[in-house]
Amino acid sequence: MSRVHIRDIQYMLHLSDAQIAFICELASTSDRQFHIAYVAINGKLVCYATNEYFLGTAALSLNRFHQYSIHAEVKALCKYRARPRREPTTHAAPGGTVDLYVLKISKMGFIGQSAPCVDCTRHLLKMWNAFRIRQVIHSTMNGLEVLKKKSMDARLALLTARATEVGTSRGDDD
Repeated sequence: MSRVHIRDIQYMLHLSDAQIAFICELASTSDRQFHIAYVAINGKLVCYATNEYFLGTAALSLNRFHQYSIHAEVKALCKYRARPRREPTTHAAPGGTVDLYVLKISKMGFIGQSAPCVDCTRHLLKMWNAFRIRQVIHSTMNGLEVLKKKSMDARLALLTARATEVGTSRGDDD
């Protein structure tokens, strides 16, 4: 099985050559796994965000800092909500539905698995109707996968069940 380069699926992402070049440049300079999410309304990119990492307060018992993050898909929707309302692409526009793209890209431009985690899945489902999300499109090792609300609900149930099984097998429920 060959790896898929972001340029191989460019037409599916509705991005220009300049936008693809920009994303590849960001990925090539990243010191971590690079995730980017962007909001598109009626096929037009409105805003984007990348994963953001920061340190929290010192954990006294461990004598070290804990790292926290905000994932790109949630951050992109927060940026979308905060944008000036004078823009012509508001989510209240008739027929204006949101497509949320979530991509993982290597330094060389190859895509990887970027399905939303359990916490992001919960957040996306809570925001689904308010943001008029039509679908979440995420990269996989083989291309793109489209998730509608029903499949997001099923995904959350599966992820929650797995987390419960792991917690129970460790004895965390005592």
